[in-house]
Amino acid sequence: MITKEEFEKAVEYCVSGTTDCDGCPLCASDKYRMCSAYLAEYITNNELKPVIKNIPSAESNTNTIYENAKITDVSLGIGDHCCLTFSITLRGSGWGASFGGYNLAFFNGTSFKGSEKGLEALARIMYVVGVSKWEDIKGRYVRVKQEDRLVVGIGNIIKDKWFEPREFFKEVENE
Repeated sequence: MITKEEFEKAVEYCVSGTTDCDGCPLCASDKYRMCSAYLAEYITNNELKPVIKNIPSAESNTNTIYENAKITDVSLGIGDHCCLTFSITLRGSGWGASFGGYNLAFFNGTSFKGSEKGLEALARIMYVVGVSKWEDIKGRYVRVKQEDRLVVGIGNIIKDKWFEPREFFKEVENE
């Protein structure tokens, strides 16, 4: 079993973009065991249980939960509604959800109308997840913020980096 510090160091090393495992703390301890086995074992044995907080609002109490989840699918497309949207499918411990659906650009059949904020939203999601390409999001783990079981934000699995579209797009409206 590895310690939390070893786990965090190994994850930092893996996401640093290096292709050489010689400096990885997991490879140094056991060259015959794949690091993914160490990381999977650590996550399985140490996955945080949901943190439930009651955060009062003006109307009622909001049940806010933070949990770990795996991104099992991602999409970016224009559906029947003529809007460019993203969708991220999340799987947690005993639950699943789709995150996204925000209008990033509008297509009226002949032309597009969008904003820099739509592109910035996609870039912020990739930054939070820790990838440089949209398609690399699939298979990654994130923290999920839910309010009354509705996913309202995703966060980096280790660092305190979050993306909450409602807040992000609310800021755009107020600018």
